[in-house]
Amino acid sequence: MPEKTENTEGRRPIRAMFLYKYLSFEGIIDLLEGHERASIALLYVVLICTAYAPVVFSGRSLQAFLYHPFGVLNDWPAGYDGRKPLNTYNIDLTHNYSQWPLNKLVGNIYRMGELPLWNPYQGAGVPLAGQGTVAVFSPYRILECISPVWTWDYFILGRLWIAGFFTYLFLRLLGLSCTASVLGGVLYMFSGNLVWHINREDMVDTSMTVPVVLFCLERLMKRRLCKDIAFLAGAFSLILLGQPEAALWVMLLGSCYIVLRVLMMGIETKAVPLFLILPILLSFGLSAPAVVPFLEMVRNSLNIHTEGLMGIAGIPQTWSYKLGIIFPTLFTFPTYYRIWPENGAWDFLSGYTGVLSIYLMFLGLFIVFLSNVKNLRWELFFFAGSALVILLKNLGVHPFVWLGYLPIINACWAPRWAGPTWSFSFAVAAAIGFEVLKRNSQESDSSPEQATGISLKDALLFLSGSLWRKIIFTSLIIFLIIIIIELILELIEIVGEGSYGNFFAPSVLGGCGLALGVLITAILLTQNVSKEYKGLQAFVPLGFIELWYVIPRGYNYPTLNQLWIPVSIGLLVIILIALGRYRLSVLGGILFVLAFLVIDAYAYFGLPDRYDAFTELPYVKYLKKQEGYYRVIGSEGILMPNYASALGIQDLHYINTITPSWLHEYVENNLYVVKPSETSGSFWFTGIGRLGTETFPEISPDAVSPEVKLILDSEHRVEREVRMKLPFYSLLGLKYIITSNYTPFNTSRLREKNDIVFPLIYHDEVNIYENPEAFPRAFVAHSVICADSYQEAQAVVRKLAFDFRHTAVLEEPLPAGYISDTRNTSLSTAVIKQYSPNKVTIEAKMDSPGILVLSDLYYPGWEVYVDGVLAKLYRVDGIIRGVLVQEGEHTVVFRYFPPSFRYSLILFASSLTVCCGFLMVGTRRLI
Repeated sequence: MPEKTENTEGRRPIRAMFLYKYLSFEGIIDLLEGHERASIALLYVVLICTAYAPVVFSGRSLQAFLYHPFGVLNDWPAGYDGRKPLNTYNIDLTHNYSQWPLNKLVGNIYRMGELPLWNPYQGAGVPLAGQGTVAVFSPYRILECISPVWTWDYFILGRLWIAGFFTYLFLRLLGLSCTASVLGGVLYMFSGNLVWHINREDMVDTSMTVPVVLFCLERLMKRRLCKDIAFLAGAFSLILLGQPEAALWVMLLGSCYIVLRVLMMGIETKAVPLFLILPILLSFGLSAPAVVPFLEMVRNSLNIHTEGLMGIAGIPQTWSYKLGIIFPTLFTFPTYYRIWPENGAWDFLSGYTGVLSIYLMFLGLFIVFLSNVKNLRWELFFFAGSALVILLKNLGVHPFVWLGYLPIINACWAPRWAGPTWSFSFAVAAAIGFEVLKRNSQESDSSPEQATGISLKDALLFLSGSLWRKIIFTSLIIFLIIIIIELILELIEIVGEGSYGNFFAPSVLGGCGLALGVLITAILLTQNVSKEYKGLQAFVPLGFIELWYVIPRGYNYPTLNQLWIPVSIGLLVIILIALGRYRLSVLGGILFVLAFLVIDAYAYFGLPDRYDAFTELPYVKYLKKQEGYYRVIGSEGILMPNYASALGIQDLHYINTITPSWLHEYVENNLYVVKPSETSGSFWFTGIGRLGTETFPEISPDAVSPEVKLILDSEHRVEREVRMKLPFYSLLGLKYIITSNYTPFNTSRLREKNDIVFPLIYHDEVNIYENPEAFPRAFVAHSVICADSYQEAQAVVRKLAFDFRHTAVLEEPLPAGYISDTRNTSLSTAVIKQYSPNKVTIEAKMDSPGILVLSDLYYPGWEVYVDGVLAKLYRVDGIIRGVLVQEGEHTVVFRYFPPSFRYSLILFASSLTVCCGFLMVGTRRLI
């Protein structure tokens, strides 16, 4: 018994030591030693969970459709009663409508076993694969779209992890230390380019792939293995599957980087095509199923971003915009549009980098310039130069604006779409600057008598030496003084305007104060590193705290002020790490997260609760039960485009950035009463917020009173347009008009010009009116008129008293022998039997030869088969599809599987085969 007791007591210290070892900070490090990549990957997960703790742990959401009141209803998502963000959240509201509903559509089509080539639910049908921002063939986006909606928040955060982890991998491959590489990943993954655009997926898809491309490029340069060609081609293809304009900037950065590395590594010139041209060609092949339809659509469409307009010049801005790169909270304040988040500053600066990134970049340049350090010198010059050139171009500084005159680049809106390029360049330059500081301190500490490094005192003595050094030093001091003075003047102007109100403290003073505190802390840490070579790890939480504070969350000003509680805890953690008290710093990190969660839990405004915004209301189910095929339109934000795509309802409205020319012109000329502005035009056909007028010629030849103008501009907008343009709406099969319960319809003032009564067929959460003049979606016309172009065809149908129902305007002559019948007594019928995104089947009974018309958009790539035989497809009335059908009963099939897509599949298969070949001979060196 005594021995048993002794053995039991002897085991307790062993267990205690075991627990102490592996639950302490040092023990965790020991456990992860030898697994650096896995530990850093886990670290980034922890940082993301910390930064977005309410999303991960409290059920909040980053999904864009929860930030706006328009959708299935015009009062936030149907059935949603959770928290709403105040409009201090910087978000591009356009993406909420143009992209997120289409994600749901793409997932639905994939689950149906079809390819998402065509969207039949918006407009009169529009190409889906050709919309470059949708990225229907991006592997990451496909996985997201087919997943439940509630998981989309984690896909959003997953993009941050990919961006940060591959930045770390790239920097390690460059030869940076682990700490410097981790810091670079943190500075990029939480930069404004990723955080302020976090729910703009086309932008973030490109952003997260930038470090992947640079990592694959660097690995190819160093290893020169065959398999690295395949990996680089795959990385480039992911860039091409992202936002087209942003992709061009990234490709430009990658190409320049290849040239730099070729020169630095002494690679023969003849090898450059192998490193540059071959991977790019293969990437075009791998991305061909998306790129080719996009290029085809560009050729046939109007683009809201026209060449020569968006990219040539920078935009001269006030100092508040210029300083937004380091003080982004200058734009965290309520705006005029109370129901929408503010979406201004990042559109010009594409987010922010933080003061720490800029400090470390210039510190590195300063040390390299003054010392004999040669390692990483050219890499630092390259990335710092890339970041500064694009930034100065964005701000309209000459001669950097000349960059916008490059071909193709002059169509790319640099202030927004170049964001992934210069944000990544800033982060990498900062990480290299940190590494230069570290090496400089190590060299000075290891051998003082032969040190190649410099101290801050040495630097000041160096600058005060010769005349030209004094000039440089004086110029820098004057430049800093000017910036400080301009900042003070800007703050005085802001105070004078009074537009910030109670937001002045957290937005202006808080943001500027934090940036100043970060800068002072960074300088102190630099001095500490220079003297004792301690506190290097403290730069990582310092960068995190700075970028964490300015993450947009939609809080009101009291909650924004409370964020200083976790910030203070974070600063304490930085001090503990600088002092080497790692276990206490872990405890401080836990307190940081808990404080943040408590503040968020009690915040009245903020990130919304996770919710499926595509929840169907009773009116949606009612419409789906109606017989036949029809189109609808909503008004005042009800059934906001492109929500019908997610719900499976065919809506005549749409939101596009690129629209087929004949659809665009038909909408502007035949559906609008007042032509919209040229900048947005018919790319946004929504039923809300269009251009107002002083006169209403269809109502009165004279200017109407302000009261009547207000009524006609707002309450009666949709009815006004439908009544005045009813034949053109009816031609496209518009049958149901959805309005709010408080919006009057069938008003007497408008009925004086068109006395048709629209019956009210549904009255509940919305009103639904039926158009008695709506055409069937498929019908037969026997009378034919020929025009020379779609513009002329649309002009013909605009003529007074044109018979849409029985006459078809074609742009090509029919076969000889066809007799146009103008008697309008035909008994021919056409009935839609099957309707899917890429295929429509119609049963036709013809009492004589005629044109079977399907009121879906004509577009190259659609083919039509009559009884299984390929027939000629005609554009009817300058917009929709038609086919000549002979007398008798026939089965007509419209199918969309365009030749361009078939060829792109061949290119894809060929490129994939070549890449597989490179992988099979993977370890063989190229040169």
